[in-house]
Amino acid sequence: MHTVSKIFVVLVFSLCVILMSISLMFVAEPTNWRKVIDNDGTDGKPLGYKQLIQAKNTDNETLRAINDDWTERLANAKVDRENAVKELTQQKQDNQDKITQMQREVDEARDKMRVLIAHINSEQEQANQLARENIVIREQMNGLIVARDREVKKNIQATDEIEETERRIAAMKSKDEVLSAELGRVKSVLSYLDLTPEVASYGALIPPIGLVGRVLAADPDRKMVEISLGSEDGVRIGHRFEVQSEDGSAYLGRVQVANLFKDKAICENIEGFENGVYSKGNRVVPLYGDFGKLDRTYERK
Repeated sequence: MHTVSKIFVVLVFSLCVILMSISLMFVAEPTNWRKVIDNDGTDGKPLGYKQLIQAKNTDNETLRAINDDWTERLANAKVDRENAVKELTQQKQDNQDKITQMQREVDEARDKMRVLIAHINSEQEQANQLARENIVIREQMNGLIVARDREVKKNIQATDEIEETERRIAAMKSKDEVLSAELGRVKSVLSYLDLTPEVASYGALIPPIGLVGRVLAADPDRKMVEISLGSEDGVRIGHRFEVQSEDGSAYLGRVQVANLFKDKAICENIEGFENGVYSKGNRVVPLYGDFGKLDRTYERK
């Protein structure tokens, strides 16, 4: 309970006692009420109510002063306590930071110790390995002495093999000269026929494998045919195609690209291969012939 509340309880109790005393005085015997109310006690009689109330008021003021003093002390103590708590909290945080730093230092020291122990173990293992290697080297040296005599014999055999190899090299050089002469004659024939010896250069004559197109238009005299395959499909001028019926069951003839666009091509009929009349909707597939055996890198993926 608060101190002020205690004081007021005491005052209320005191007033109750005073009122009871007054009541008893009224009931007991006739009294000089003036003396009862106002008497300073010089006549040996009890103090009057007025003096008692003044005394109580004085006590009350004293108690209020004491209460104010204790309230102020309590506020100061509360401030001091808060400041002390802040200082302790800061000290706790500082101590925690120090502990954390010390823990890191301990962990680093442990890591360094583990590294040193691992290094020492590695050095010890290397020393043991060197000792074992020394034993092996001694054994190898003894073996080398024995093997040296065998190597001398092998050197003699190798000399004989080198001489045999030199004879084979001479024979291979002779064959190389003959093959070089034949290659020169083959190049002369290719040059005479206006052909290149590079096989990959014939890959451009091969249409991309897997193409399937349709005849867009065909003239009545079978001279020109328009197909649905163009440069975007990998078609080039000179590529040849076979013309079939719409379902691909019947062969009709062959055409060769003469003019090229992005999405279509104009083809000329190849005479001597006709087997029917071209019409819109006919199926068109690449014609490879012998070129299909040269280079398969143009096949569509």
